[in-house]
Amino acid sequence: MKDRKFDLQEGLIDYAVQILKMSEKLPNTKTDNHIWSQILMSGTSPTPNYGESQSAESKPDFIHKLKVALKGLRETEVWLKIDELISILVISIQTAKIWLFIIPCSILDIQNFQDSKIVSRSLINKKI
Repeated sequence: MKDRKFDLQEGLIDYAVQILKMSEKLPNTKTDNHIWSQILMSGTSPTPNYGESQSAESKPDFIHKLKVALKGLRETEVWLKIDELISILVISIQTAKIWLFIIPCSILDIQNFQDSKIVSRSLINKKI
């Protein structure tokens, strides 16, 4: 089995490209624009910050640049969770609106069914 070497810089580049591609497919709402402008900044910054760390002038400078990259990744994770929760909330509201329409219709169907049973019984009793 061949040993695969993990290249962090390549992984971060792929991550940034995925963030950029996802942002292009979003609806154009104020909420999405705000959240994704934050995700674009925090999600693409770790890559160049990591690249900078590779030319750090000292060990503390190297550690600092890596910490900045890590902060960007963590911030992106939070923004993505917020975006996911908003999506769930929007879907829940849409579902609730559908149910608010379906339930009255179902009640009307039940009422119509009961009314038709009453009419049927009346017709049977009158033997029409």
